Amino acid sequence: SMGVLELASYAAGKWVGPGKSATTILSAIDGEPVALSGGSDLSFEAMLTHARKSGGPALRAMTFHDRARKLKELASYLDARKEALEAVVLAPLPGGTIGYNREQFANTIAEYQGMTEDDYRGSMIEFLKEVVPVAEEVGVRLCVHPDDPPINLFGLKRVVGTAEQLRALFDAVPSNNNGLTFCVGSLGVREENDLPALIREFGPRIHFTHLRNVKREGGLSFHEAEHLLGSSDMVGVLKALLDEEAERKHQGRTDVDIPMRTDHGHLMLDDIDSAGDSKIRILQASAGIGTADSDVLSVNAGRIGELHYHHYQDFRAPIASGSFLTQGMVVCTCSGTTLSAIAQGAARNLIQRAAEVHLKERRPLIVVPRETPLSVTHIDNMRLATKAGAIIMPASPGWYHGATSIRDLVDFMVSRICDHLGIENCLMKRWGEK
Repeated sequence: SMGVLELASYAAGKWVGPGKSATTILSAIDGEPVALSGGSDLSFEAMLTHARKSGGPALRAMTFHDRARKLKELASYLDARKEALEAVVLAPLPGGTIGYNREQFANTIAEYQGMTEDDYRGSMIEFLKEVVPVAEEVGVRLCVHPDDPPINLFGLKRVVGTAEQLRALFDAVPSNNNGLTFCVGSLGVREENDLPALIREFGPRIHFTHLRNVKREGGLSFHEAEHLLGSSDMVGVLKALLDEEAERKHQGRTDVDIPMRTDHGHLMLDDIDSAGDSKIRILQASAGIGTADSDVLSVNAGRIGELHYHHYQDFRAPIASGSFLTQGMVVCTCSGTTLSAIAQGAARNLIQRAAEVHLKERRPLIVVPRETPLSVTHIDNMRLATKAGAIIMPASPGWYHGATSIRDLVDFMVSRICDHLGIENCLMKRWGEK
């Protein structure tokens, strides 16, 4: 279904999309990288013929017998990998029960041959015109999930993947009950999709969100990625969603809070038992912090409060003024440049200004330096910051609390920070505790 070029490259450990160079398959034959480009319809036989004709020196120097043996070994390996990959492609979706064998899959796809994008869209619009009025009557907000991925596959056209396609669906059935599940991972597959802009345009219709990220590799290839390491601007997405919630509150809407789900994030972080729907847990996942132990703090983990994002150059932010009351500030981790600005009182951005405010207001300021080793300048700046009232807390975890993982070491530092902010916690085993 995907073409042998991609399959062979995948089996050899490197995915190659249509139109890209495929060197892995030839490297598997003789270790000599050779460019071989072609679409997904390139046949196995054509690929091997090309390899024999234009392969590297080592491949061309091989005897016919040796070359045939090498290719036979590779073909056998690919057959096994092909069966494994095919099983994954044809398996039911998570939570689903409908699977296919190769023949059933091909027959099902064949039923849709000849249908255009307009045909698919027209069918969906007819469906929406039937069900949306009922949803309005019973007070249900429908939200369509984008095509996943929003690119044409197996000859099937996609109709929910771009701004233009979304406009067509919503213009045809303008009711707000005809809404959208904003899946960052699905919509982020297409490079032309400006996700914050999509939220600003379709925000009133967004009734659910999936916060997952993907990394685009070029062509049609992509893979699931950590929240802040993918191709989509996750921070910008969250900012736009929070702006939409603020606008709903201003308008007096009853559905102010947009449900957010980290989706695959909790599995990637080995946090299987807690999907976490509150904003604090969403942002914890976005920052790469697990949520399984988020209930160890003495505050209510269900609704901790509101989180506010401020641009680091926004000196008009409330935290830039001493009249804005806080219980303390943590700079974690703190670079040598930021430490110098705090120690010398030379604020050039909002982080440094807010730290300066906490010193002058005699509020707790905890600085966690990240530099190692330390220069004399670093040490002098730590001394000056300490004299000004800051607490210098190097990221040097203890080793007496039975740490068995990196996370245990991180929790130790978080626990010590919470201690100095007066936040009760049980993130670590304390000295003397049994």
